[in-house]
Amino acid sequence: MFAIEFKTQIKDGVVHIPEQYKELYQSKAKIVVLLETDPKTAQVESNKKAAFFKALSDRHISVEKNINIDGLMQDINNGIC
Repeated sequence: MFAIEFKTQIKDGVVHIPEQYKELYQSKAKIVVLLETDPKTAQVESNKKAAFFKALSDRHISVEKNINIDGLMQDINNGIC
């Protein structure tokens, strides 16, 4: 087996093979996809973050959208806030 490695975006189910590997464009290949994050976990975390901001907003508390929620929660749990 011959293996190559590169980083790319998957768009609409299409994996772009870089130009430097153009000799492979018409080849059959076995593809293994390694993602930096688990898409399911990322969606759950996104939902939790949205729920957190909604809960704050419902209580008329405003915070910056780029706040470090994990750090804030650690501070709260440690009695710093």
